[in-house]
Amino acid sequence: MPDWKRTALNCWTNWSTKAGIQYVEPPVEVQRELLAVRVHLDSCSGVNGALEVVPGSHRERLSEDVVGEFNEGVFKVCPTGQGEILLMLILLVHRSRAAELPQRRRVLHVVYSATQLPDGLEWT
Repeated sequence: MPDWKRTALNCWTNWSTKAGIQYVEPPVEVQRELLAVRVHLDSCSGVNGALEVVPGSHRERLSEDVVGEFNEGVFKVCPTGQGEILLMLILLVHRSRAAELPQRRRVLHVVYSATQLPDGLEWT
């Protein structure tokens, strides 16, 4: 039997199932509205894998090919202290490197959205 959700939501991509839960990547119009709130439970610097971002990259979804061509100089390290909060739009190109100096870097990462999802989909 065809999966009606996939058919009805053809602009939603990268469908996958993990631990019995179905995931999908929403279209860019939905992603533009997603805000990540990162509460840092530990301090995090460049040597223990702080978040790195490409300033201005939140304006549109960039392909993996485009992101792969970025040189190291475009990424900016976002060091954070214990208890600090970092807000970012989900489309922002970001990464975290392996720690050179392994220390705790616990982060509570919560994504907020005011977008109403189509029937049959819900935020998890």
